[in-house]
Amino acid sequence: MKDKLGPAWGKTELEKPYAERHPLLQWHDHNATHWQQVRKDIPDGIPVQMHPTGPIAALYSTAYDLFTVANNRLLDEKLLGRLRHKDQFQGARYELFTRAFFLRGGFVIDLENENDRTESHCEFTATNKKSGESFSVEAKSRHRAGLLGRPGVRESQESIQLDFGNLLSEALGKRAKYMRIVFIDANLPASNPAHPVPHWFERLKHIVERKERQTLEDKSRLPACYLVITNHPYHYGDTEAEAPSVRVVVAGFNIPGFRELTREQQWAQYPVTGKLVRTALSNFSIPVTFPQHN
Repeated sequence: MKDKLGPAWGKTELEKPYAERHPLLQWHDHNATHWQQVRKDIPDGIPVQMHPTGPIAALYSTAYDLFTVANNRLLDEKLLGRLRHKDQFQGARYELFTRAFFLRGGFVIDLENENDRTESHCEFTATNKKSGESFSVEAKSRHRAGLLGRPGVRESQESIQLDFGNLLSEALGKRAKYMRIVFIDANLPASNPAHPVPHWFERLKHIVERKERQTLEDKSRLPACYLVITNHPYHYGDTEAEAPSVRVVVAGFNIPGFRELTREQQWAQYPVTGKLVRTALSNFSIPVTFPQHN
């Protein structure tokens, strides 16, 4: 991460007061301080194992995604520039995550030409290596004041609600060559890890059902898509506690009869939904060894 983002950039950020630093450098500071505290009474050479805190998990997952995307030669300078820019970091970070997610899930990615202003387009095309099926992928992240480099005063955690309807409309307004897969990060406080269903799941169903009833000016419905709602709550809660769990929900939007099917039937009729779920289940564990860097 230091190599890709640049030592000079990192040094400049570290010279700023902590509160003004880029989120990556705040997480870096926490990582270094936390490890010093953990190891202060342990002799050198003795291995230590611990659960990552939220900031440490955020830092390491970013590094892992950078590695994955760079190792597939898909880390372009434009994305790196947005990652360095505090105000643009959140959106760029989620795009980086989405690229890495599909690469680790066995897809080939073809990036769209973002310099082409003649028409709107999705982030990239993802093609399943095994089936050859292609999808147009769009990624959106819900901004909230005072979090992840965004200006403003943070809301209380109790007042934050799931709300992604406008983001979904924006994503579906993009021109797509293939069936769409829309990724949206909810940016919510963590759900109780003891509960298999996130606390915002009922709200998600309500929003999806409402948006499915929406009609456009020509009386048509919004385009169909596979909808992936993620929640990375690393930046909420106690920074010294174990990192909260990431949640991922895969749903069908404006796909007739999709919700009436069992999970097994959905996976059989729409195989990409099962592949997305399986990728999500294995996506967040950083492996012990890595493939040779190309």
